[in-house]
Amino acid sequence: MARNKELAVLTPLWAGLADGHYTVPEALLAARAAHGILSAAANLAAEAAHAIRPEVIEDDAVAAVLEAARAGQAVLADEPQSWAVAIAKARDERAAREAEARLLVVAASVAEDGILGTAHYLTNELVTKHLRAALDEVVALVEKVRPRAAGLPWDQPERVIGMPHV
Repeated sequence: MARNKELAVLTPLWAGLADGHYTVPEALLAARAAHGILSAAANLAAEAAHAIRPEVIEDDAVAAVLEAARAGQAVLADEPQSWAVAIAKARDERAAREAEARLLVVAASVAEDGILGTAHYLTNELVTKHLRAALDEVVALVEKVRPRAAGLPWDQPERVIGMPHV
């Protein structure tokens, strides 16, 4: 997915977010969403470029021109033949789609850098306003169950697993 290997450091953050354990700043969500949108668009543009097949039009045109020549018909006119226009149009369209795909790939790469920059810029807010609240909940839960857990034989997992829920 990501070209930037540094983004892997955020994988646990996204997993905890998806599981509902905490929130993250809106700006970080927006940076991540922008990357997703651009990556998806780049893939679609590349697929669209690949789907445009001027060589197929050219193969059909060669067959048509060959048939016309065998029948003694003119194969060249003052104006470009429709097949020539179709080939040129398909090549232009494919080139435009390829350029679009390249631009979107670059934009997605910049968006990846934006995720990291945003995460770095918002580190203090992320920790103090978002992750800290989730940590406080976990600590409160541990404090609540600690008296009951104190007597459990932790070397006997089956007894720990059987511990009643809080």
